[in-house]
Amino acid sequence: AGVATASAISADSSAEIASLKRRMAELEEELAEAKGRLDSNKGVDALQQQVTALTRDVKCLVETGRELGEEGRKQREELRQAELVKRELADKVQMLEAELTRLR
Repeated sequence: AGVATASAISADSSAEIASLKRRMAELEEELAEAKGRLDSNKGVDALQQQVTALTRDVKCLVETGRELGEEGRKQREELRQAELVKRELADKVQMLEAELTRLR
């Protein structure tokens, strides 16, 4: 009876060890998957940081473009005003030359 009991205990131990080994393999697989997800999330975090930086850069470029557009409009208006003054002065010069010719 002692041998049968020892054999039964040995069979139970072997089954338990096999079950523990299977469970350990499952846990190792879950750990590997979790590590993979963590690495993937780190990649996502890095990409999110890049997207945030690029978004900030684009906003800055858009604002700079707006400022340059406004500056361009101001310069065109100043040029238009200068052209008007130039025409007025040219007209005055012609009138003065005509007056000078008449007086001679």
